[in-house]
Amino acid sequence: MENCGLPIYEEPILDGNYHRYSCRPESPEKRDEWYRFVQKEHGGVVFFTTFRLGAAERTYCYDPKGGLKISEEEIRRNKAEIQKIIEENRVKTERAEREIAMLLCRLPEATADHPYLKRKKIKPHGILQHNERLFIPIKTLGNKAIGVEYINENGEKSSLTGGHRKGGVFVFGEPDRKIFVCEGFATAATVYEATGVCTVCAFSSNNILLVAHALKARYLKASIELCADTGSDKLIASWKQEISDTVHIPTFSREELASFEKADNLDFNDMLKFHTKKEIADLLQKYYEPEGICEHYERKKEPFTWIVEDLIARKSITMIFGQAGCGKSLISFDLAFCISNGISFFTYNIPKKHNILYIDGEMSSDEIDLRFDSVIERYNPDGNASYTFDNDRFKILTIDKILEDGKDTIDLFSSKSREMLSKAIAWSDVVIFDHLSDLTKGGDTGDDTLNDAASWSKVSGWFKEIKSMGKAVIFIHHANKMNDASGTNALKANPQTIIQLRQPKDEDRKENHFQVLFSIEKGRHVKDKRPRLMSMKNEVDEDKKEDKKILGGWL
Repeated sequence: MENCGLPIYEEPILDGNYHRYSCRPESPEKRDEWYRFVQKEHGGVVFFTTFRLGAAERTYCYDPKGGLKISEEEIRRNKAEIQKIIEENRVKTERAEREIAMLLCRLPEATADHPYLKRKKIKPHGILQHNERLFIPIKTLGNKAIGVEYINENGEKSSLTGGHRKGGVFVFGEPDRKIFVCEGFATAATVYEATGVCTVCAFSSNNILLVAHALKARYLKASIELCADTGSDKLIASWKQEISDTVHIPTFSREELASFEKADNLDFNDMLKFHTKKEIADLLQKYYEPEGICEHYERKKEPFTWIVEDLIARKSITMIFGQAGCGKSLISFDLAFCISNGISFFTYNIPKKHNILYIDGEMSSDEIDLRFDSVIERYNPDGNASYTFDNDRFKILTIDKILEDGKDTIDLFSSKSREMLSKAIAWSDVVIFDHLSDLTKGGDTGDDTLNDAASWSKVSGWFKEIKSMGKAVIFIHHANKMNDASGTNALKANPQTIIQLRQPKDEDRKENHFQVLFSIEKGRHVKDKRPRLMSMKNEVDEDKKEDKKILGGWL
């Protein structure tokens, strides 16, 4: 059906009868298409057609085994039967719509003291009332009445005969940048009253996706978000696959759940039994809550502390960048080792041990093993192993380990990757990302790059979240041909400290030493920003007169 340009967006009914549907998600109320499934000995046939003006009639046959013959006469007979049913239904629909319009014109608006509304703690919102019965108009997004839902004082619901609810809605507020979609009237009223955000009632769970597709097609720039009932796992999975990843589910404590007869199918209106509408609003969307300046000053806060004195602070972001081969990974691995052991790094004091999470997107397991051995040997020249890697302090995540576990490689542009890292980050005090270019792949759309400020904001915003958790973030990055950090200038906007690494000029090099010029380009709290020349002595192979390996720590 989709290949013929007449897709179906609802669950097909395969009972041999004729059924009406809309192939246009933006107009689910315009049900101009028809289909019928006929079971045959060798398979099944779906007859379907459209009587929309300007659209060609089509018939599609599904024949899994081959050899199924469909006669032209059978095709013509099915089309004729569909046309007859269309005419009959057109007459019924027009009569029902006239009755609905007349009914809605005659009835007064509901009062706030109706037992159902009082029990649900919601306002009438313009619905109608006759005696103790509430009348909720079911309309298309084009504001055409297609049905009525009745609710009596006990909350029992029914629908007007002749009307329908497929694609029908009741809209609270004016559609804007965000639209919530709910199943029932009371749930939608609760969400709207709590947030003030446009909320759409779809009347049934089977109608929600149809309505969401219509909203998505009509309001292209709006964020369409589902307010689901508890236990709606199947609907939520379909929503995330077809509409968006944004789903809100009401939350209840164990004691609150015990007060309900059934723990399933609880909604945001049920939360009103225990919570205020403000608390529901806080669950659905986060508001900025300013505080008085004196409150801020007097509020107990953790003191400013250094992880690496006069270089890297707690709750900070640090960028280390340099040309290929200048020693970025060597220095960052040494730095991680020193932080996990609480020992000095170069001229910088590290007062205490911290938990390190080292996320490496470049080195193989063999290369990391070589670096491991090198660090142990260099920091324990007497062979006593006074300083070593602590398995409980130093955690590493490598590309080899990720692939062995059968997981997707890390892409910091991707919300899924960021979520998969959250548990390990929560454990850590310091997170090191080495290198940035190896850990960014294109994001959920494949279009994100480090050259684009908007793309980078996804990662930098996440780094700030990690920082706000009390962590120190260190990311390693490449320099371009101009010796500046490659990519967008926005990369340098958020780090409190930026360290540039360069190879010294040939005339400044010291024989038999590995050297790096360590410069602090930016240091918000750093007092001593003088550049430093870091050196490590090499052991020389006297026969070949060439460097053999690095000895000792940084000088």
